[in-house]
Amino acid sequence: MRRMKSLRIARLVQGLPVYLNAKTVMFYVTHDAEVETGQLMKHAMLDGKNVALPVTDKDSCSLSAARIRSLTGSLAKGAYGILEPRKECSIPVRASEIDLVIVPGIAFDGRGVRLGFGKGYYDRWLSRIPLRKRVALAYSFQVVPRLPKSAHDVPVGTIVTESEIIRATPIRKEQ
Repeated sequence: MRRMKSLRIARLVQGLPVYLNAKTVMFYVTHDAEVETGQLMKHAMLDGKNVALPVTDKDSCSLSAARIRSLTGSLAKGAYGILEPRKECSIPVRASEIDLVIVPGIAFDGRGVRLGFGKGYYDRWLSRIPLRKRVALAYSFQVVPRLPKSAHDVPVGTIVTESEIIRATPIRKEQ
């Protein structure tokens, strides 16, 4: 069931203009019960897109991106046991070079507010990426009416589930 939903999500992502026009896409490597990204990454590579993945630096609590040329043999367990690009198999990528970031999360709301895993890695990284280039993948049950938002939370612009594409409603600054 999870695999079928992930494939439906992938098909919807592949039809998004931001995906179609992207030259470099930063994905996440699926961990635990997240939406699976493997097929989407393979498809992007077949389409001639550059595929980048996050690299975690625990000391600075930050993410960077690295381009890989293949999914086979390019990854090793990194911080928190999540697969990351091996240094010898990857090329660093600046945030300004990324046309689309595929974002993981635990829950999302219609404003684009994202509940992550609590360390702020993605929030700090996404703050350097324009809103229109931030696309979250989620199963429909992960989209809730409203999540609390902190000052450091960085929203996504689009949420793709197995049944719909949600264009996030921007959050207005509190008066």
